[in-house]
Amino acid sequence: MVYLMLVVGLFVCGYAISALYRKKQKLLLTSPSREMPAAAAMLSADPVFRELKEQVEVGLSVIRKQQDLVADTLFRLEKQLQTIAVCQCGPDRDSGLDDTGRLREEVRLLHSQGATVTQIAGCTGLGKGEVELILRLKN
Repeated sequence: MVYLMLVVGLFVCGYAISALYRKKQKLLLTSPSREMPAAAAMLSADPVFRELKEQVEVGLSVIRKQQDLVADTLFRLEKQLQTIAVCQCGPDRDSGLDDTGRLREEVRLLHSQGATVTQIAGCTGLGKGEVELILRLKN
């Protein structure tokens, strides 16, 4: 949905720019002296030019907002991917330890890999307090 809005915004900006270009070419071809300063003065005084310029500025503003939204979404997805990767790196379930020992080992391993308490709790199914307690214990 975000990409569709981005494409539509780009299309609107492209259309407005092409309309400005056609208007500029028309003014330059009809100008008797063909001097750029005179044509630029005519363009800036033209209400159609001002309206198109405003439309382009609005379109660019929308595109910038959508770009920020896409960047924020991408950042959140990368964080989730890191959490998933950390959870998948846990110890082997068939290590011969009982469930408690295996959980302690997994908590310590995930913590040593840089996972936060919240991430560890999500991966192991333990509560945050339990994870913190395991990390504080020496044994």
